Amino acid sequence: MTLLVDPALVSASAGVDSIAAGVVGAGTLGASPVMAAVLPPGIDSTSVMAQGMVLAHAASALQMLGQFTGQRALFAAAKDLSAGVFSATEAANAAAAALGV
Repeated sequence: MTLLVDPALVSASAGVDSIAAGVVGAGTLGASPVMAAVLPPGIDSTSVMAQGMVLAHAASALQMLGQFTGQRALFAAAKDLSAGVFSATEAANAAAAALGV
């Protein structure tokens, strides 16, 4: 079975994922103070509980965005490593073919 892989395109795809991870990470970092600055709508216990629920939801959303950012960055690193491995394999194959091995 023949695999046709262009390492430059795989590396470019890794670059796109790295940029996307940076954008999402920067957006998450910029949004976190706003999402964490929630005041209760009133001074009664129900308002304080509502504030707690909103803050818990914000913390969950920030955690999810952080995990997504990390996953995207790791995926980019894996693709970049894959591009390097494909390049090294092709170089070894070309050297072996040149030597007649």
